Amino acid sequence: MSEIESKIAVMRNVSLILYALDSFFIVFLSILIFGGISFTLSESYSQLHHIVIPYDGLNFITASFLIFAAIFDVAMIISTEIMITRLFNFSLGVMGLTILSAVLYVVLNNLRAGNSPYALTIKPFIDVVSVLVIGLSVGAFYSVYTLKKLEKRLAE
Repeated sequence: MSEIESKIAVMRNVSLILYALDSFFIVFLSILIFGGISFTLSESYSQLHHIVIPYDGLNFITASFLIFAAIFDVAMIISTEIMITRLFNFSLGVMGLTILSAVLYVVLNNLRAGNSPYALTIKPFIDVVSVLVIGLSVGAFYSVYTLKKLEKRLAE
């Protein structure tokens, strides 16, 4: 096994770990988002006797993007040995979508924290988990980028 092949093997393992952690924290963040939506819906119904959808459904869209990103992370874990570098452009798009969703939810939660006890309670969790999700997404993308460069060098 050459030096490049051993680096490729190490980077595949690193990529596998980063995508697994990213997927876990994305699902955790999505659970917090759906918990906030549920709390807001039940609170609005008990106070106003009709359902008020917070931020015109932007929370639903954010949570849906994050669930999509988690599913993609699982697909990247499955395809680590086969075609991880062929999904490079898709990986870049999903990383951007994940970062956008995490930042958007931090902003929405900060706006809501003033008048929602649930949002105020989970604010520290949202802040920490969002930073973890962003860091792991960038790290996972960088590992795929490094793998692509190493495989190109091996082909030469």
